Amino acid sequence: MDGFDLVLFLHIAVVIAGMMMAAVLHTALIESRVAADLAELRMWARVIHRVEPLLPFTALVLVGTGLWMIALSDGEFAWTDGWVLASIAGLVVAEGVGGLIVPRSKAFQAAIAAEPTSGPVPAALRRPDRALWFGAHTATALFFGIIYLMVLKPSGAASAIVLVIAAALGYVTTLPFLRPSVGSRDIASTSS
Repeated sequence: MDGFDLVLFLHIAVVIAGMMMAAVLHTALIESRVAADLAELRMWARVIHRVEPLLPFTALVLVGTGLWMIALSDGEFAWTDGWVLASIAGLVVAEGVGGLIVPRSKAFQAAIAAEPTSGPVPAALRRPDRALWFGAHTATALFFGIIYLMVLKPSGAASAIVLVIAAALGYVTTLPFLRPSVGSRDIASTSS
């Protein structure tokens, strides 16, 4: 194994770790919509609070290992490759979107913290924050698009199209989650 292979392994491991964190955050958002009570909602808010700050660090490690691989590739990959430029641009956009939704996430967490320690989840906390949901889905979809680019290494124009399609899919996959939700107790009582 040479240095390039080791850095490639690190790069892929960080991609997997980042997608695992995104999966945990998406699960926390989904579960927060159907939490049975405030105690359960607080638990999911704590998960979001702990995992969310790790994503920018993951992005920095991805950029660092990506730069390192380009340097070790002996000219096989270059900064001017379309898929490299598009991947960097996609990462910047995804992290920008992530940065824009952090205040929304913090406001959601603060609203939960402002509630009494127990009891039913208020209707206001059941309403999904559209910007938060669109941002989370779009950023994750862009990461999937970047993974596609890293594997297939298309031209610059094709890479840009892939990222636009990925962002559009992120937007579309948000739509089912924007419908009003009811708590899991409400679901159980209405199905009996």
